Amino acid sequence: ITITSHNIRTGTEFKYQDGGGTALAGLTDNTSYFAVRVDADTIKLASSLSNANAGTTIDLTGTGNNAQTLEGIQATATATVSSAGKVTGYTVTNVGSDYQSAPSITVAAPGTETLDLTDSSVFIVADD
Repeated sequence: ITITSHNIRTGTEFKYQDGGGTALAGLTDNTSYFAVRVDADTIKLASSLSNANAGTTIDLTGTGNNAQTLEGIQATATATVSSAGKVTGYTVTNVGSDYQSAPSITVAAPGTETLDLTDSSVFIVADD
């Protein structure tokens, strides 16, 4: 598969979509495959991460259609919440496709929200 200046590393996971047409021989619609970097412009696909790392690739044959895609996998993070209800950290459980390392997570207070701490019906010290 030729993708000019792709920057995709071996082991990057993608989900293949046949676009509603005929899938390439060797691939199954809506199935995850793993990239094997050949060079800066070329990748091959493997059926598993271990196969990708070993360089064992799928022989793609046949004619596909222009609607076929390789979709990246979304990164997943889980918040760690203390017994007091405070977020104390995050764990990245899936780094997603084509990240060079686990993405960092920043949580910022909303810039447009205000809280009237003088109104006892809004801010209850015992509960908040």
